[in-house]
Order: sequence, then C-alpha cells, then structure tokens
Amino acid sequence: MNNNVCNNKKDKIFKDEEVKEIINIVEKMNIRQFTTEDIKNFRKELNTVIIAPYNENQVKGVGYNLTASNMIYSLSKHRLLKIKDNKEGKFFYLSAHDTALILTNEYFDVSNNVAGSFYSRVRRVSEGLGQISTTLDPGWNGMFLISLNNSTNRTIKVQISSKTEGQENKIGIATVVLTGTDSTNSYINEKINLDNPAMRIDILKELVNTERVIINKYKHNSFKTLVNSLDNFIPKSNPTYDYINKIKKELECIDNALMYEKKPVEVKQHINSLNWFSYEENQELKRKINELNKYLSIDDYLIINEEKNFKELKEEIDKLKKECDYILLCENVNQIHNLIDDHIEKYNKYSSINSTLDFIIKWKNTIIGFIAAIISTIIIAILLIQNNTNLDFYQKIILIITPIFTTLISNLIGKLFKW
Repeated sequence: MNNNVCNNKKDKIFKDEEVKEIINIVEKMNIRQFTTEDIKNFRKELNTVIIAPYNENQVKGVGYNLTASNMIYSLSKHRLLKIKDNKEGKFFYLSAHDTALILTNEYFDVSNNVAGSFYSRVRRVSEGLGQISTTLDPGWNGMFLISLNNSTNRTIKVQISSKTEGQENKIGIATVVLTGTDSTNSYINEKINLDNPAMRIDILKELVNTERVIINKYKHNSFKTLVNSLDNFIPKSNPTYDYINKIKKELECIDNALMYEKKPVEVKQHINSLNWFSYEENQELKRKINELNKYLSIDDYLIINEEKNFKELKEEIDKLKKECDYILLCENVNQIHNLIDDHIEKYNKYSSINSTLDFIIKWKNTIIGFIAAIISTIIIAILLIQNNTNLDFYQKIILIITPIFTTLISNLIGKLFKW
C-alpha cells in the first residue's frame, strides 16, 4: 500500500512538471486563444485579424460566428440549393445523407502569427447535422467554404437567417476560434505560401470539371459558370471606390505636407477638407477623421517640430489609410456576393425552362426512338388483327409492346454509357 502511495506521488510530480513545461512553452510562444475584446480590438486597429464585413453581434466569447451566403451547393444533386424566404427568415432544405458546401459571407485576412479551428454550433448538431472539424492556416485570406452534412435519414430544414420586426439577422452556421501562435512573426511579413486558395476555388473547380452529371445538367453547368466567374473576379469601380479614393488622396496630401514639404498650413487645409466628406455609413471612419480635428487648434510650428505631435498625427493618418483600405475590401467582398446573387436570380428565373429544354435535347434520340416504336407497335397491332393469327391474347400483347420496350431500353443504356 505504501508503494502505491509513493508511486501515486511520483506520478503526480511528473504530471506537475509536464504541466509546468507546457505552460512555459505556451508563455514563451505567446500561444493563447483570442477573446471577444481581442477581436473587437482587431477591428478597431485593423491588424492581426481583419474580418470583412465585421459584425460585432457575431463575436461570441472566444470565437466569431460565420454566416452563410446564398451560394449553397449540393454534392449529391450537383446543383445550387434553392434558398427559401418566409416571415421567419431564410432557410434551405438539406436532403438525407447529402452534403452542402456553403460559402461564408465573411472574408478573413489573418496574420502569420494567427491560426484557428472551426467548430459546429450545438443547435446545428442537435438538428442532426454532422460535426465540423477543420483548421484555419496562418496567413489565410479569403472567404471560407464550409461543409454541412446531413447524416440522418430525413430532410433537415437549415435556417440561415431570422426576421425580427422586418429586420433580417444572419444565423451562424459555424464558429471559428482564433489562436495567437508566435508573436515574433509580424503581420507585415511576407504571407505564408498556402496550398488552399481563397473560397477553396480549387475544390469548386474540381467539382464542376470532373463530376459526371446525368440529370440537372443545366443546373450543374450554371454553377460551373458561376465558379468560373468567381475565379476570374475583378472588382469594378463604383461610387464607393470614387468616394474612398478621394479621401485617400486627401490623406496622401496630408502625408506629403507633413513628411516632405513641411507645410503645416496645408496639413490643416486638408484636414478641414476631410470634414466635408459624408461618412455616416462607417462610424469608425467618422471617428478617426474626427480624431484629426484636434490638430487644427495646435500651433503650426508645433505640428511639424514637436516630435510627439508629429508622431501622433502620422499614426492617425496611417490608421485612416487602413480604414479606407478596409472599406474597399468590404466593397470587394460585397461585389462578389452581388455577383453570386445576380447569377442565382437569373438561374432561378430560367432554370425550369432550360431544364425542360435540356431534357428534350439530351433525350431527343430516345424520344424519337420511342415515337418510332409506338408507330411500329400500331402497325404490328393492325396487322395482327387483320391477319387473325393463331396467337393467344398474351402472345399478341408481348409482340405488340416488344418494339417499345426494346427501343426504350437500348436508348437508355446507350445514354448512360455515353455519359
């Protein structure tokens, strides 16, 4: 018994030492999970982890809830799933044993010293959807492709948004948990070379180029067109781009007057110019522009020659440049989702017509053969009646339907082998 006690104490000592060693390693590498305050601070400072578009309501404890865009693809049906909308919100149906690939609304740009993991939400799992288990690599940038699997024998209704007093609220489909790794890596370092491109466009291209689709060919080809459009996406200039680029031009002028020309009067003139811009849609941009106004009351000489003022003003200008770049990033992401939504709207509008045409074109030989078989059957029936053969009733029936049956089977086999 004493030996057991000694052994237990010995084991405990070893475990304590192991725990201390792990703690030391973690502290040395600055490994820790980021919490709500960290994620909020990342948005404010626009460093380490950039989320576009950012929604503070999706920040939960130690993670950020990801939401579904309108691009939801069924692996078993080889087509986009239709998103339904009612007074309760938007949803789609996931058939038994089917897997849906869902593109997220959110775009992430993480630094080289951040990694992450994806987790299922309890409500989703309780509905019968499978567990999500994958990783977020350091240096990743792009939207995510999340898979939801229905492992049950029944169709599951998957809610992706809810409505409260007419206001639509996105519902999380998964949670990404972010972890700091090694603080010695800087965000401005060269990005890590990853083999998993943004939106996992590589997986989507493989799906549309290698799958052998017998039915829903139009719908599959429509999705293929969408994937190619996403792969070749180039953002288009619009009023938002023009507006933000004008602000960036004013910031460049402030930078030049501050850094190179040493003209404090021009610095103040351009700060005043920024106040003429309307920026109600982005409160963070408004706040950062307002921060510059305090330099309007500082003596001209002190703006340029007082090191503290000079350094702080330069930092404020750099923050504003980051905010402008972030707004442009959000606009890029918005254009991608608009491209998806426009494609789906046209797809839903013409899918029924094109599916019918696609069916007729694809099976035209079978249809022609079937019509020919019916004509042959009618002729055989007439001849049998006129000649009054000795065949009994059942033999006549078999003889009559043989052309139809053989034509249909032969065409069907030929079509399947061709595909």
